[in-house]
Formats: sequence, structure tokens, C-alpha cells
Amino acid sequence: MNVVEAFLSPASPSLKICGVTSPTDAQGLIDKKVPAIGINFWPKSKRYCPPDEALEFLPALRGQIARVGVFVNNARQLAPDLLAAKAIDLVQLHGDEDDEELIGLLAQDVPVIRALSLQSSDHLPSVVGHYENLLANHPGTLALLLDAHAPGVYGGTGETIDWEQAGEFIRLASPLPVLLAGGIVPENADEALRLTRPAGLDVASGAESSPGVKDFEKVSQLLVATQTANPLP
Repeated sequence: MNVVEAFLSPASPSLKICGVTSPTDAQGLIDKKVPAIGINFWPKSKRYCPPDEALEFLPALRGQIARVGVFVNNARQLAPDLLAAKAIDLVQLHGDEDDEELIGLLAQDVPVIRALSLQSSDHLPSVVGHYENLLANHPGTLALLLDAHAPGVYGGTGETIDWEQAGEFIRLASPLPVLLAGGIVPENADEALRLTRPAGLDVASGAESSPGVKDFEKVSQLLVATQTANPLP
């Protein structure tokens, strides 16, 4: 099983630490056996990592950890070079990208994480059905990520989403992997996992001492939460 398969495996909940900005933090997460890291290539993010800096350390990490490139409406411009340089393993679309862009990545055998914000439970079945149909017609590796809805803000808000609603979405979407983001910290990770049973947790501010600087004690606590959670059904 490669690092992407291990990260998205439904066998047990995984952990992605997002907003990595330095080779030191990346290596520290590898040493702790964190399954995945996220590198934010959106210039307006507090955790922005310039592509030229990312290219200095990410290629050497290939095969040691799943490397997720996080893009906000700029994947078409940046992802091809990063993929060609073997700097990232997955592309996370966290903006207003359309299905055409997602399908184009799947057609190139690029694993994709599509970020979604939950707004109304009335539309959950139709949203799940949309991505199930898309994947049926365009096979590939696709996961969904649920984040807090904040108009004009693309992730990293630290706001907790409605876990009851998230749990309903995750049950409807099974076996499609769904990651849970939004306001997860060591103190609530156990509850988040118990109520929603996601394929994994995606944590940025909840694993930091300051934006872009990882707190490895918090990382250890989050790892324990995922490792002791009940296996997914």
C-alpha cells in the first residue's frame, strides 16, 4: 500500500496536518508517522508556502508521507509543475473550481481532494449523488473534505462545523472517503471522530503554536485520537 492509499484507507481514521511551511516541520511529522501533510499554495493564506520554497524540500519526502498540495483557484497554474517535480501526491481543490478541472485531474491519474462547505442538510443526498456519479463516469482517486462555511474565506478559519450534519453526509457518502476539517483540536478530536466517523481529520490551527509553526505535542495528541478511535464500519 502506497502513502496515498494508506492515507485514504477506510480501515481506520487517518490524520492530515495542513499548513506545513518548513522542511523541519515536515520531517518532524514524518518522524511521528503522520500519514499526510498539506502545503498551502494560496498566497493569501497565513500558512502560504511559495512554490519555489516547497520545491526545495518536498521532492525528497516522496514515499515517506502523503503530500497534499492545497490550491484555491490556482491549481491549473501551479499544480502541473509541482506534480512533474514529484513534489506533491494529491491535489486539494479548496476554492471555486468547477467539475471540469476536477475531471481533468482524475483523467491524468492525479488523486484529488475536493473541499466542500456544509450549509444545508436538505441538499446532502444531492451533493453526495453528484460526486458518486462524477466518479462513476470518470474513475480515479477522489476524496471529499468537509470544512466550515465562511463566505470569502477558503479554509483555515478554525470554526467548528456541525458534526451531526457532517456525520450524516459521511454516512451517505460511504465508501467514498470523507475528511473532516474545521476547528478540530486535541481536546475535541475524540468527540469529532466518534460523532462523524470520517476517513480522517484535517487539522491546521489545532496543531500549531502559531500560524504555519507546528506544535508536536498537539500533533501527538491528535495521532493518539485517530489511532484509538473505533475502526470505520
